[in-house]
Amino acid sequence: MASCMLKRLAEETGLYYDGKQPMLTGLYHGYPVALTWLSSARCMMVSASAAALEVTQPPEMLFSGIRGQIKNVRSAVMKGNRMEIVYGLSRLGEKQMTDIRYLLDCMTAFLANNRWQPSCENCSSPELAFAEVGGVARCLCEPCTAQIEAALEQNRQEKSQKKGNFFTGLIGALLGALLGAVLWVIVAQFGYIAAVVGLIMGVLTIKGFELLGGKINVASIVTCCVIVGVVLILANVISLGIEIYSVYQSEGVTIFDCIMAVPAFLAYQEIASAFWLDTAVGLLFTYAALIPSALNIYRNKTGAYSLRRISTSRPMSGGPEC
Repeated sequence: MASCMLKRLAEETGLYYDGKQPMLTGLYHGYPVALTWLSSARCMMVSASAAALEVTQPPEMLFSGIRGQIKNVRSAVMKGNRMEIVYGLSRLGEKQMTDIRYLLDCMTAFLANNRWQPSCENCSSPELAFAEVGGVARCLCEPCTAQIEAALEQNRQEKSQKKGNFFTGLIGALLGALLGAVLWVIVAQFGYIAAVVGLIMGVLTIKGFELLGGKINVASIVTCCVIVGVVLILANVISLGIEIYSVYQSEGVTIFDCIMAVPAFLAYQEIASAFWLDTAVGLLFTYAALIPSALNIYRNKTGAYSLRRISTSRPMSGGPEC
């Protein structure tokens, strides 16, 4: 559905859609523009690139007027030669497409009326080309694209040479998981199994591994998952032991006695079902936070990057004249 709407938007605006990523690039009213749909952030990033050759009307006046007309504008800024507007949307429908065309019209009309010259967003070069950098479409001349690519590759090589300490990382993961377990036990005393605590435990575990020098890779992710599983079961055992103590404390037993008696209570099907259900729910939310966090850390630590030159299959042509 999204690809069909993007194709239609491309046809209506004269922009290029290559189908590889949800983005459009090309000339619109003579100016290089780029649209990137960030579905995870539920927004469309709309940008136009031009250089001001003389003192002109400040772009803030344009941004103020746009915000008065479109409520879903999250941000509107100038980043060097890049005029960027972030438009919030959960789906790409008729209204959203109308708003996006309105943004393009306003941005390019402002640039034309103030005699801004189409340019690379990075260096003001009149050479126009497009590249996808980190999942965002940008108007960059070839020298700037090559410079960014070289910097990213150098960063990747430097980070890949760094070594981690698995043992200290393991200690950090244990400390993070134990801190999450304490929160789990506290919340459980109020009769809740809070999904947010599971999320926090997952983040604390992988962050603990990272902060104390561990290198994030497949082995460390598996290790953290095992640690979280064991610690969460222990946290549930302690929670159940405290619950048992609240019932039998008048008989002179200690909390430790009640915790040690948990396996005997798990012989009852009703108690065991509730226990393992709580554990499964906790693990589900914990892993839902741990694995994405680990992957993000892995990409940052290894310097992994994405850069792709967007070569249009047809000459870039503008939309209707201003």
